[in-house]
Parts: sequence; C-alpha cells; structure tokens
Amino acid sequence: MSPETNTSATRKRRASSSGKRGVATHEDRKLMAQNLEHTPRVLGFGNWIGFLVAGPGSTTSILVLILLMVSMWPGLGVVDCVLDWTAFPMTQQEVQGKVTSKTATGWSINEREQYVFEFEFTVDGETWDSWSYSCRSSAKTGSSVTVQYLPARVTVARIKGMSYSQLPGVVVLIGLIILSLCCIFAIRGYVKGCRWVRLMQRGEAIWLTLKSKKATNTSINDQRVYILTFEYEDSTGRPQTHVVMNYKNPELGGQRKTHLALCDSAVPSRCCLVTQLPLNVTLSTPGQWDSPTGKTWRTIIVRLVILVALLTTLGFLWK
Repeated sequence: MSPETNTSATRKRRASSSGKRGVATHEDRKLMAQNLEHTPRVLGFGNWIGFLVAGPGSTTSILVLILLMVSMWPGLGVVDCVLDWTAFPMTQQEVQGKVTSKTATGWSINEREQYVFEFEFTVDGETWDSWSYSCRSSAKTGSSVTVQYLPARVTVARIKGMSYSQLPGVVVLIGLIILSLCCIFAIRGYVKGCRWVRLMQRGEAIWLTLKSKKATNTSINDQRVYILTFEYEDSTGRPQTHVVMNYKNPELGGQRKTHLALCDSAVPSRCCLVTQLPLNVTLSTPGQWDSPTGKTWRTIIVRLVILVALLTTLGFLWK
C-alpha cells in the first residue's frame, strides 16, 4: 500500500470516530459495541453542557424564556394585564393627575383606535409619571384625571377606567396558555434528556432486529418519514418492541437488519438506538464518551449566548 493510500485510510478511520454521522462500517459497529460494554461510562463536561443547552427540551426552554421576557415587558406583558385584573381593582389609593401626552398606538380593538396616555401625579410631594391605554376615553393633553397607584410601587399606576396593559385580556390569556404548553414540552424534553443520559452512562448494549419499515405520507426536508419497528430481548429474556420515526439517517431501514442500541436494565422497554443519540456523540474509548465535535460546539456556544442574553434581559425586567 502506498503512503498516500495509507494516509487516506487513516483519515477515514478518524472521521468515522469523530462524531460525523456517515455510514458506519462493520468494524466501527463492532468497536462501538466493545466500548459500550464498559459501565458506568463517563459523559464528560462538554456533553453535559451540550445536553443542557442543545439537547432535548432546550429549544422549547429558549422559547419559554422569550415568552417570559415578552410577558414582563412594561406595558405589553402578562404581568401588566394581571395587575389590571387583580391589584388595581383592589387598591384604594387615588390621587389627581394630569395627562401629559396622548398618542395613537396604531392598534385597533373592536374597530376602535387605541391610544396611550402618559400622565403625571404627585404623592407625598414627589412627582411620578406612568401610562395607560384606552380605546374609549376622550381625555386630552392637559386634562385632569383620577390616578390609581400601588402603595408598594408608586411607579405602577394607571388612569382610573383605563388599562395598564396594552394587550386585551383575551390575547394575554392565549399567551398564558401557549406559555404553559411550552413549559410542559420543555419539561418533557428534559425528562427525555435525563433518560438518554442514564442510557449513555449505564445502559446495556444490545442488538435490535428490524422487523418492519412503513412509509408515511409525511416528508421533512424533502425526505420521506418512515416508521421502523424493531424487536429485541431484554436481560430477562422477554421480547420487547421499539418503534422509531426516521427520515434523516440512511443507515436505519437499509440493507442491515441489526442495529446497536442501549437498553435501560431498570426499565427494559426503554431503549435508544446508538445512531439516534443526540449531539452526534461517539464512543471511541472504552467507558468514555468522546467530546462534542466542532459543529456541536458551535451550536452550544450560540445557544449559550442566546440564553445569557435572555436571562440578562429578564434580570433587568425583574428589577
């Protein structure tokens, strides 16, 4: 074999163990099975961070943080609407104030144009300012108005009969429902991620046998989605079935009928194909999962930047 051919073969072997999801060779699968026999396996710091910020439930968690940020945004969020529903109707603190400006928001509710009224008022000799929204009020700049304010937070105030929140209650209620659903999906995702972590650390390496492959009417990225049914025997000898949906891994459902998987010995019906583990993880060393690849690290860094920005904004809004 020439030096160039030998170098090319070495590069191919390195590529197969570096986390790239190509078509694995028989030697790759055999080596992986041997390395998986060592338990407990070390996940590594990089993979832990990857699971937290780029694993199951992470995308929904970012959406939850975005919705929370919107909900806390002054004049626009859920918090302001809740104050309209609860705090202001119960407060007895009222003073006279003066409208300093009246501006159209560009929104219409029930075919009525919405306006934002900025006003000022005085409490204990100190002047404060706030805002209110209304589609019905005829108040003008310079008009005298009755102001309701919260004694614990004088800056939170509205003109009596107007709204502290720009959004109608129905819109806020829909937003709360969406936020609740996102929280549920995020929690489910992280529970799934915890199961995968357990499988990666202590899961038993087994071989699944492909029994059926059924095409669906769904396509993702111009690739047909297939329902694959696998069978295997758990550690007690009982037959088990594992069903997955696949559209992006050409290795599944191909010519090969047996596939390597990890099975939870505590819950034998719970398993995961090695080729479908998240973050493109590989195991080239016995008992030690490889560090994330460069592409995965880029995803992790982008997610971390987004999370830090969202958490920082939430921190300022909370104050």
